[in-house]
Amino acid sequence: MTSSILISSVYHYYYECVLHTIEANVLILNTLALNIYMYYRGVHYAYIAAGGVILYGLHRTIHSIERNDKVSYERNHPFCHYIAGVYVTACVYLIQQTYIAEACPNIDPISNVVVAPEL
Repeated sequence: MTSSILISSVYHYYYECVLHTIEANVLILNTLALNIYMYYRGVHYAYIAAGGVILYGLHRTIHSIERNDKVSYERNHPFCHYIAGVYVTACVYLIQQTYIAEACPNIDPISNVVVAPEL
């Protein structure tokens, strides 16, 4: 996540057309690494798949807007960053829940309800 934020800052600080392909590729690799880590931590596959669908939609949106209209691209590009930021926040939350589940195995991490141990 740190490298995503840094490369995004560099990208927006310098002229966007120069570093566009570098930013897009780095963000894709970082998102892939985040999803692999979510898989490693045992996050449910449905959350990982839903995130992949969201990110694929954002990727397609950015490329279609970029090809058609530069003004529209500049206007809508930040919204894609906001949606991706919410996705990363949700990923971090789900990863944190796996640590809570390990520390307190009798508590459901989603609902915070005590679950009776199986006999």
